[in-house]
Amino acid sequence: MAYVPNRLRQDPQYDLFLQATVGDDVRGTSVTVLSMLARLGVDPWVEAATLTHLKEVVARQRLEALLGRFTDVPLFGPALDMAVSRLIACLPRVSKDVPTPRPTAISIYWLVGIGLLLAYAGLQAHGN
Repeated sequence: MAYVPNRLRQDPQYDLFLQATVGDDVRGTSVTVLSMLARLGVDPWVEAATLTHLKEVVARQRLEALLGRFTDVPLFGPALDMAVSRLIACLPRVSKDVPTPRPTAISIYWLVGIGLLLAYAGLQAHGN
């Protein structure tokens, strides 16, 4: 059988998290995080990226809230805590201490600087 790439995949670093099992629904069907998020109307890759870049405590709270909204797989009390811990462990690790560069802000500073330089040069030209 020929290899056919899956076009649904956005970023493979989230595959472990998105393919992790949340639990079994009322029909006994295994439900993945990807399926849960899609059923909730949440973009799975955006949510995975968001959870990855949050502090763990905040990510846990957010994931608990999503699981609480998802009634297809009933999770309560200790089962909910265990599921959240297991799913959080599937997220890719990123350093939360290093701020991500903001190229937009940097380019705005350059534009302002160039604008001031041109204004100064224009004033100098009219002054002589």
